Amino acid sequence: DFDAARVLCREGMNAHEFFVIREGTVDVTKDGELVRSLGPGDFFGGTALLEGEPRRTTVTAATPLRAFVLSSQAFRALVHANHEVERHALRELVAESVIERKIAEENLRRQAEINAYQALHDPLTGLPNRILFSDRVQQGLLTAERNTSRLAVVMMDLDRFKEVNDTLGHQAGDVLLQEVATRLRSALRFVDTVARLGGDEFGVVLAGGDRRDVIEVIERIREAVERPLLLRDLPVVVEGSIGVAFYPDHGRNVEALLQHADIAMYVAKQQHTG
Repeated sequence: DFDAARVLCREGMNAHEFFVIREGTVDVTKDGELVRSLGPGDFFGGTALLEGEPRRTTVTAATPLRAFVLSSQAFRALVHANHEVERHALRELVAESVIERKIAEENLRRQAEINAYQALHDPLTGLPNRILFSDRVQQGLLTAERNTSRLAVVMMDLDRFKEVNDTLGHQAGDVLLQEVATRLRSALRFVDTVARLGGDEFGVVLAGGDRRDVIEVIERIREAVERPLLLRDLPVVVEGSIGVAFYPDHGRNVEALLQHADIAMYVAKQQHTG
């Protein structure tokens, strides 16, 4: 890699090196006047600098440059047949290298996207995880504060989920969690966020609307979750303990809202099991 404005070759300099351009361009000048520009696939070097170019020629990187640097012996090995073979071989070498690099860059980009997604989503259900959920609550708070509107944070866990795991196995429990995730998505609006926070606990962010609207959404959530489900050919019915906290009534930051919603969920669970 070479920076722009770097002098790469002039008469009497780098006499035993040849350069093959992979990316970028170079300017060939004689006595300060531009003779021509070279790009990917072109080459230069040695005491002659360029075939057919006069002496006192200087080659300078016009842009940031990536190039192969070959010894004179390696260069001669490439050109021993004829110039057409030489140019074709060099251009093929450059093209292959560029393609390989682009493939590698694309693979790295895709892997970075996968890593970023996995860092913010639950691997079992594909829902946002606790990190992304907290961020969505924060974004919802900023919007609600800006628009002087309301925000509801809902927490839910599944009653008797441990019994499903213990009696039917963890695989059946995973299927149940995936089905609950699908049902929660279908019960919510596009602008709402549902997340799996861990275990059998889910969180929902509901933007805007009054208490009546929130209660209607919670009823849809409850109905969706409590529909019977077949697990190992057995009908299973689960219930959800649900707690809700409102902005600004129960808090003006993420921590306060999550804490109040969690407490409300715990109270609801005690009533179910009491």
